[in-house]
Amino acid sequence: MCCSRWQGFSAAVLDDGACAAEDLGANFLLRETSVGQNRATAAVPHLQELNPMVTVTAMPRPTSDITPALLREGRFNVVLLSGPCKIAEVARVNAACREAGAAFFFVDMYGFLGFGFSDLGADFAYRAGSADAGDEQLVSVPCCTLGEALNTPWATLQARRFGTSPIYFVWHCLALFRDAHGGTLAEATPEAVHAFAAETCRARGVDASTVDAALLDTMLRCASMDVSPACAVIGGMLGQEIVKSIARKSKPLHNTFMLDALAQATPKGGLLCVLTPPSLSTKP
Repeated sequence: MCCSRWQGFSAAVLDDGACAAEDLGANFLLRETSVGQNRATAAVPHLQELNPMVTVTAMPRPTSDITPALLREGRFNVVLLSGPCKIAEVARVNAACREAGAAFFFVDMYGFLGFGFSDLGADFAYRAGSADAGDEQLVSVPCCTLGEALNTPWATLQARRFGTSPIYFVWHCLALFRDAHGGTLAEATPEAVHAFAAETCRARGVDASTVDAALLDTMLRCASMDVSPACAVIGGMLGQEIVKSIARKSKPLHNTFMLDALAQATPKGGLLCVLTPPSLSTKP
């Protein structure tokens, strides 16, 4: 997790995990000498080199330490949480950000596929137009919490004009399965996950084909695997969105987005899907 705050501009990297050998292939901030060290502590010196004007600190602490009090005391105005993480914990951190007035971002990667979410607050607004031209105005973009977004009926999402990316349904099933089985997918069998997905579809009143079987297998195989190019794409996009949340100068993504870097192998090219929860949208 990364938190940012205004003090000039500074950032804090929160992570209580130790660096493993497999982390080196996905995080260019880590070195072979980092193995066994706390990931945040090992990454900060190399992260600091990227911009000496930004103060970067390490917080070797678990996400459970993220509370409204911590965010207020540290004057954090943006929190970026990365998976894998239980939905209940993501929702809890999201609620803490709401209470403290901080923007919240979440991303969960499955190899070349990714799911992300942003909550800039119920009263977020950005400036559109130009002050010089005399047409500058505030445009309201009310955001919902992750819990509210995930409660959107799947049938409603299917009925949207351009549909909903199948990545969303597969990610949601995998996240629910992970929560129900100890917070990990490492020992999950394809048969168990497919059965769980079919039951989830029935419980949500949609056909089992809503969860794409081939995509489910792909994302299950790639669970907890970070691929540097895909992480760079979604990381760059999130960095842009974080700047928007602070500057309030451009229209932000609203609220849920999926990255399909595998689609670049097709004539359609890479795919970035953006989903606005229907309950907060004025359009179908």
